[in-house]
Amino acid sequence: MDALTILKLLVGIPFIFFLPGLSWSYLLFKRREVPVLERVAVAVGLSLVLVPLAMFWLAWLLHVKVTLLNVVLLTLVISAIPPAVIRLRSTRRFQEAVAAIKARLPQRRDKVAPRA
Repeated sequence: MDALTILKLLVGIPFIFFLPGLSWSYLLFKRREVPVLERVAVAVGLSLVLVPLAMFWLAWLLHVKVTLLNVVLLTLVISAIPPAVIRLRSTRRFQEAVAAIKARLPQRRDKVAPRA
């Protein structure tokens, strides 16, 4: 193997098999909720599910060919969604919108009404 192939493997394997899952694990679990080793395992598992499944659906529904460029772009998009959502959640405008929606919802009753 030449040096370029080894470099591609060293960069590509974590990029495809780790980065998307790590990004999604921070969206799904709080930072201190999951230990590091478990987060790594969840990240690998999520990446193994997300990237191939998303590429399959793109190829099947939109007839996108599976090329290196398409896989890289898809991985970047899949990895960029959770940080964008986390950042959006932290904005005051988003929190005000969620509070306004909750205010419009009917109040939850703790007791179940008896059936007639």
